[in-house]
Amino acid sequence: MLASMGDGEISISAYDAAWVALVEDIHGNGDPQFPSSNQWIINNQLADGSWGDESIFTAHDRIPNTLGCVAALKKWNLHPRRRERGLSFLNENMNKLGDENAEHMPIGFEVAFPSLVEIARKLDLEIPDDSPAVQNKYAQRKLKLTKIHMDVVHIVPTTLLHSLEGLDWEKLIKLQSVGPSFLFSPASTAFVLMNTKDEKCLQYLKKPVEKFNGGVRNVYPIDLFEHIWSVDRLERLAVSRYFKAEIEECVNYLSRQSNQAVTGLFNLYRVAQVLFPGEAILQEAKKFAYKFLCEKQASNQLLDKWIITKDLPGEAYSRYIIKTEI
Repeated sequence: MLASMGDGEISISAYDAAWVALVEDIHGNGDPQFPSSNQWIINNQLADGSWGDESIFTAHDRIPNTLGCVAALKKWNLHPRRRERGLSFLNENMNKLGDENAEHMPIGFEVAFPSLVEIARKLDLEIPDDSPAVQNKYAQRKLKLTKIHMDVVHIVPTTLLHSLEGLDWEKLIKLQSVGPSFLFSPASTAFVLMNTKDEKCLQYLKKPVEKFNGGVRNVYPIDLFEHIWSVDRLERLAVSRYFKAEIEECVNYLSRQSNQAVTGLFNLYRVAQVLFPGEAILQEAKKFAYKFLCEKQASNQLLDKWIITKDLPGEAYSRYIIKTEI
């Protein structure tokens, strides 16, 4: 079961597909680098002119998806009628961003969305960027960025890398992971490729684009999450003794791959608190996560913001690192 995970499976993200579709050929011939992503956009417009989840409407999903897809079609001068339908949807629904609960807003939305609006402006797309809802997102971005020590963001990988399309890529490119993505985010990696022509970014994006025929998941691969989740579930169900070899492989895989994910290793460490006598594999996972978190704490790098807690360093340090003996 665990050995058959592969890269993991989640639905395609129109937003990420749009960012990938916006990338120009790195050799400068003026063509799209990923024409199949443009074709995916053309094939997947909804009846109301938008892009996104057809079964569930949320403005924080449909608006950026549609804006990104319209921008991609505009950049490559494709399907004017589809663009017009998309623009009509945006004009009719933009203010709905202000009607939804802020808790439903995706991570980094207030950073990334204004950047997408600015790209649309440069493409001479007429969008209602003066609406109160859009201006509110600009205000939220300004507020968030004033609260973040940017010097730290430039040297420590944080979840802000998921929204790299809204930040200074030149200063952040050195945080590229072994993958070689930016926290496994195709949208962020596409933004870096647009501006740097980085060969590693290109190779990373080729894999999901080819695998999903131009469609792109918003995280790729997602196997780190699946490995951690699987170990967690097996332990909680008290059946881990039947999967010792598989859990050992998961732990080894995480030790090889999770050189940046503070939140993921913190979750693994919390899972390891629920172990029974004789569970040597989970004991090793506990030691590995403990060492990782101690090293991050010592270098003031327990800074994976906005995922687990408002005080990740305090929780990791006081609840576990101090009080737990290994």
